[in-house]
Amino acid sequence: MHKIEKDCLVDFFDTINDKYEYVVLRNADELPYDNFSNDVDILIDVEKYDLFETEMKSVFSRHGFERMERTSFFGIECYTFYNIKNEKAYSLKIDLFFNIEGGGVRYYDFKDIITYKEKNHNGIYVFETKVEAYITALKTFAAGGSLKEKYLSFFNEHTLGQEHYLYQHCPSKSLKKYIGHLIENQESPKVISRKKIVTETLLTNFKSKPLKTIKHIFQHYITELSRMFKKQYMIVLVGPDGSGKTTMIERLMSDSKEILRSIPKRIHVFHHRPHLFPNISDIFKKNISEDELTERTFNPHSGKESNKVGSFIKLLYYAMDYRLGYIMKVMPLQRENKFIIFDRYYFDFIVDQKRSALKISDKIAFSIYYFIIPKPNRVLFIKADPEEAHKRKKELPEEMIKQINDSYEKIAKKYDYFKIIVNDDLEIAYSDFMKAFIVTITEKVDG
Repeated sequence: MHKIEKDCLVDFFDTINDKYEYVVLRNADELPYDNFSNDVDILIDVEKYDLFETEMKSVFSRHGFERMERTSFFGIECYTFYNIKNEKAYSLKIDLFFNIEGGGVRYYDFKDIITYKEKNHNGIYVFETKVEAYITALKTFAAGGSLKEKYLSFFNEHTLGQEHYLYQHCPSKSLKKYIGHLIENQESPKVISRKKIVTETLLTNFKSKPLKTIKHIFQHYITELSRMFKKQYMIVLVGPDGSGKTTMIERLMSDSKEILRSIPKRIHVFHHRPHLFPNISDIFKKNISEDELTERTFNPHSGKESNKVGSFIKLLYYAMDYRLGYIMKVMPLQRENKFIIFDRYYFDFIVDQKRSALKISDKIAFSIYYFIIPKPNRVLFIKADPEEAHKRKKELPEEMIKQINDSYEKIAKKYDYFKIIVNDDLEIAYSDFMKAFIVTITEKVDG
């Protein structure tokens, strides 16, 4: 952990210690001086949430973490704070939990379990060791998973007795049985039914607090559905062959855990379009010879140009792929909180029509974009020197690369969500790209 991140984390815990009731869930041994986990999970009282959030933002802001990505789940608020003032970006992720819950059902209220808190050797509030082991097992089984080896060993070393209040008041018979199996056999059950656990817990919740349970379920599904309609993570990279688009994406995925605090799988890459529909050429020409495939790959301008009518029909076909593909393929990924990246986009049909064997006026192409194509939040035009780009990839001549650069520069002036990343130096370009990516997925901290 970098000093910038460490100093902020130390200040954060100094600020909240003895001021708020909280517990760090798992992996708190090194806190606040180091953090071997990807994030810091903190259980807090929902009634103090507004004050806690304000204080948290204030601390992070004064340490230069002025950008924030926030994701809401029912009962959980996830914050990733970014400091992009330096050459390299730094980040810290704080997940706030209000109760022990998931899938719209509640296993324990904050007040049921906060009494089991204690301070560790660094003055951080954690659960009593046996309670922490129990809660870890409960959350894992409730999600339908099995304990990892380190957590299994931890549980077996600190087994919570079956007479304990938390075990006796487990809201699901199946979940209680699974934990009982773990206690008796020191191994995770082989088959875990998440659906059964959630259903049984829902019935328990409903029996004790029917109106509140209905409200929780409603809020849960509203929260889940709302993420489908947010495009805050839809980013497009454009530029000629050899400009460095693929390199930028690969490095972003490599750095995702350290900088974005997300696993690489959170980044979903589409190439050019959603591909809900196949290429038109593949519909009418099923079998492509090896020579034709090689020609298409290494000479993308080798296709026979369509006439104006054919080009218009072809462009409408691909436009519907963008529109329907966005609904069918992109929106479900947004609900899963994915970062959506397009390596190339519809703009290729405007600046490089030869690649798709089109011949159509820019006015018509732009009109289709305006009325049909989903608009990204940010388009990053990776601009490289034509000579250098040609050295990296021989597919296009230098003059064509220059024409594509010029066309994209004109489009960049047309739309304010375009940003030009000059790739004369890869490290500088990547730093600019990463910062632009972070600014796109975040909002300014108002602390």
